[in-house]
Amino acid sequence: RSLLAYIDGKEGELKDTRTQFERLVPLLTSQLHVEQESAQVYKGGRGILSAYESLLSTLEKGDEYCFFAIRADEAEDERVIDFLTKFHKKRVLKGVKVRVIADSTIEKLYKKKHLLSSLYLLRHYELTLPVGIVIGKDRVLSFVFGKDSTLYEIVSHEMARRYQEFFDRIWKKAKH
Repeated sequence: RSLLAYIDGKEGELKDTRTQFERLVPLLTSQLHVEQESAQVYKGGRGILSAYESLLSTLEKGDEYCFFAIRADEAEDERVIDFLTKFHKKRVLKGVKVRVIADSTIEKLYKKKHLLSSLYLLRHYELTLPVGIVIGKDRVLSFVFGKDSTLYEIVSHEMARRYQEFFDRIWKKAKH
């Protein structure tokens, strides 16, 4: 009987310990939240499409992403025009908005070819970055279209936040 009483006592202590631990688990989990970061390289048209679709999958209706337009020589390539036209149709169907900063020659091409479809704001700035840059919630895409089309995807909330701040500063200076 003494042994059973001892076991009952230990069982009660263990239940108390479990209850205390169950209360601590949510607190510990919230303290240990670690952002998943990654980097990926995509090659060719299919690779770039895959990265763009991955970006779109992270966005909901009413969300927005931003981008600095590519150079004029890239934007005039019929394969690029075809790609962007198809992608922006998917974006519009999903209800995702976009803000674009482009130099004035690209702005005219986008409007002429109806590349952005709808749900967009476009401003021009007399500065063309050396690569196209797309900024989503938690990712940044840097890419070059051409013979060896390549896209670099960085998944990082902090990196995307900093690029977004940079975009917003240029946006304020850009012309309507």
